[in-house]
Amino acid sequence: MQQTFPAGTAQKIVIRDVDGDLKIHSWEQQTIQVGSSGPISNIQPGENVLDIADCDDDLELWVPLETAIAASGVDGDVVIEGVQQVELSDVDGGATLRNISNTVLLTDVDGGAALSNIGGEVTLREIGGDLAVRNAQVVRLSGSIQGDASILSVRQVTIDNTDGDLTLNMVEEASVSNVSGDLLSKGNIAALNVSNVGGDCKVLESSNATINLSHVGGDCRLEGAAHVQASHIGGSFNVQGNAAAEVSVGNVGGDLTIIGASALQIGNIAGDSQLRDVQGDVSLGSIAGDAQFNGIAGNLQLSNIGGDTKLRGVRGALNLGYISGDLYAEADFPADSTSHLRVGGDAVVVLPQNADLNIRAYVGGSISGYSVVASSSGSWVNLVYNNGAAHLDLNVGGDLTLKGNQAPRSSSSGGSSWGDFSKEMSGFGHDMEKLGQEISSAVADMTSSIGFGLANEAKRSVEEQVRRAHRFTEEQNRRAEKWAKRASKQAAKFNVRINNREWHMDTEHLEHIMDQARRATAEGVQGALEAVEQALKNLHIPVPPTPPTPPTPPTPPTPPTASEGPTTWITKDEKGFTVSSVSTSPGVAASSSFSQSYEEHNAPEVPVAAGEVEDENAASVHPEQDREAILRMIAEGRISPEEGDMLLEALGG
Repeated sequence: MQQTFPAGTAQKIVIRDVDGDLKIHSWEQQTIQVGSSGPISNIQPGENVLDIADCDDDLELWVPLETAIAASGVDGDVVIEGVQQVELSDVDGGATLRNISNTVLLTDVDGGAALSNIGGEVTLREIGGDLAVRNAQVVRLSGSIQGDASILSVRQVTIDNTDGDLTLNMVEEASVSNVSGDLLSKGNIAALNVSNVGGDCKVLESSNATINLSHVGGDCRLEGAAHVQASHIGGSFNVQGNAAAEVSVGNVGGDLTIIGASALQIGNIAGDSQLRDVQGDVSLGSIAGDAQFNGIAGNLQLSNIGGDTKLRGVRGALNLGYISGDLYAEADFPADSTSHLRVGGDAVVVLPQNADLNIRAYVGGSISGYSVVASSSGSWVNLVYNNGAAHLDLNVGGDLTLKGNQAPRSSSSGGSSWGDFSKEMSGFGHDMEKLGQEISSAVADMTSSIGFGLANEAKRSVEEQVRRAHRFTEEQNRRAEKWAKRASKQAAKFNVRINNREWHMDTEHLEHIMDQARRATAEGVQGALEAVEQALKNLHIPVPPTPPTPPTPPTPPTPPTASEGPTTWITKDEKGFTVSSVSTSPGVAASSSFSQSYEEHNAPEVPVAAGEVEDENAASVHPEQDREAILRMIAEGRISPEEGDMLLEALGG
């Protein structure tokens, strides 16, 4: 049957209960044509409304462009094109809508839905198949898409849940709750907010986008984003393409790669990490695998690294809590900065040109470098280059190699029991690898369980792994305190040589001299304490470092405190000061004898030009008063002539 109605009688057509397919076309005629191969029980024209119900077969209409369509209860597929507005619900098949000038509302479409060229807002509720939307202003989906979703050229998108994959192309803004499959966005998105992605997540071709991701079960790759925040990434995480990017991430279950950023703050990484060309500061927690950093303009702060570490072009301070493997470090060590590095394996440090650096290190293996004096193994070393404006504290379980052609202005070293540190760090590396695997597994479980209502339980599992990482760091702190206490118990014994004359003293003698100087000052010997302090400073008597406390991101690590060290040689001749070392065996009490020797000790020398002393060791402004105070202490029997002679020589006497 076929019927025709004047368009003036119906600006809206309401259709109910079609047993077959429904097709609606627009034309420029001001008439409505209704056709079907089967009977239609009810066709009722009303005031501005044409009501069609109970069609036993397919139904096809030709309507004017300005017509609004409301259809429900269609057993087959629906195709509507060229009308003003569409409301469609309860469709057993699929729905195709094209060239709709105003709004679209789809509810309960069992098959797929394809929409293109929609002038108004699109509202979707429960799509049983795939969804494709092209050229629309706003798309809002409440409920689920039970297939894949593809959105192209849409200004704003809001989606509750997609059981399959989601593709966004040329979308300006998108907010998505759950994607069970993969998420792909390309074409210069401005803002993307996603709660959960069960598979991989890729954002390509974006420019200055703001991206917020809660949970990604697979790999995540972001290009061109300006602001990135993510809680948990189950696989690898790759960010690149924007030198001004600010990145903040909680946990990464795989490898981390970031190329180009302004600032980074990342928690735990279960795999390897590679950072390059970061313009600001970097703060990371635990890295289970290897780490490579190249071109870090700001400070670099890390808690734990389970594998090897390579640093190149780091211009700020370094604070690395625990490195289980080997370390290669090439950094600027800028003036007034303090860096802390703890390495279980071997360490290679490349000195910058014209280094202005003070290096203090405990080393379990050998120490080598240009004009560096140290014992063969189990040593600490204190090196001053130029004025020592920057500070580097090192704890190395293996060998330490300092590369560069610059000789230190002063050098000192001694023995220690730090060699066992490498054994501690070996076990630490295995623990870090296991912890990384657990974090990766927990994040993957959480994101893959989205569709099964288990997200909260899996989230608690991830949080437990994070707490374990923090407890793990605290355990390393306790280990550090143990090593610090062990180092502080070692007796200090100093051997001093000035102009081929030699003195031997230990901590007791230092305390005795300082005590007598304090008493002399209190009893009227003007400048006695200042004179003794100046003399000891001029001797460059070193204080070996204790291990630094590792950071718990984002809190910076606690700097190490000084502790007493073992035997040290301090020499001075007519050219200036030279400091070298002789170590005592662990557990042997330092001798309390005090004697003079005129035999020159055969030790390599690192010359220090006269007057080239650190600011804290600057020459006294009252040299004659200092000498007079020392002589008076000798005359009053407060110190021995030998002790006084050494102090006078140190003052330049």
